[in-house]
Parts: sequence; C-alpha cells; structure tokens
Amino acid sequence: MNLTVFTAIIDKLQADTTLTGYLGGPHILRAYSSAPAQIPSVTVMVNNGGSKHRPGAATTKRRDANPTVQIDVWVSSASEDFPSTGEDADEIANCIDSILMDASSPVTNTTGWERTTESQQHEGSENIWHNALRYSFRYSMTD
Repeated sequence: MNLTVFTAIIDKLQADTTLTGYLGGPHILRAYSSAPAQIPSVTVMVNNGGSKHRPGAATTKRRDANPTVQIDVWVSSASEDFPSTGEDADEIANCIDSILMDASSPVTNTTGWERTTESQQHEGSENIWHNALRYSFRYSMTD
C-alpha cells in the first residue's frame, strides 16, 4: 500500500476527537505482531494489497489499487471504567466505521470504503477484548 495513503488513514483516525476520547488520547498506532503496549488503543496494518493498471498505463503510469486494511480495537477487561467490555469495543468499532465510511469527508485520495469482516475475541488470560475489523477501499496512484 502507498505510504501516503496508509499515513492518511492513521491521521484521519487520530483527528477524530470522539475516537481519541474513547481511547484516552491519540492511541492509533501502526500494528506489530502482538498486542500493543498501550491499551485501550487502535492498531492499523495492511492486510493485503492489489492493483491493476489502467488502460494506457504505459504512458500515464496510473493504476488503481484495491487494498484491504485491518484495524484492531484493543480494550482492557481488567477495568470497570469505559472502555472495558465487548460492547465498548463494538462502540469504538462503530466510531471507526463512521470515520472511514463518511463519503462527505473521505480519507485523502480514497473512495469506496466498506467493512468486509469483523471478529471479536476475548483474550481471557490477558484480560483484553480485541475486535479485528477489515476494510476494503480504492485509490489511484502513479508509478
């Protein structure tokens, strides 16, 4: 995925005061292979990417990308305060939907946002609610 687009996704999420209020700050991070050190938080990673050249791409160098991004919501169930339940993690996921799928204020240079899958797990040994959200969208780029 284009780094500019990836950064625009994180910037868009961090700019939303409702989301950062739920998280207690701008805790929207690039994902790594394990749960983040900061919980509650949201992590973002590329799940897969693909692109196809437009007609005339040899001259224009334009192609269209249709990647999937995974956004994970991490909430501690060890607390009594919001957010601490699976329902709270769902509320944060719904907030992310409203940010990314708002056609009147899209993520810079992207279109067609759609949540394709969602799953929720409770990692009991770690006291963590974890929602994994996958979104597909489109953008164009120049090689």
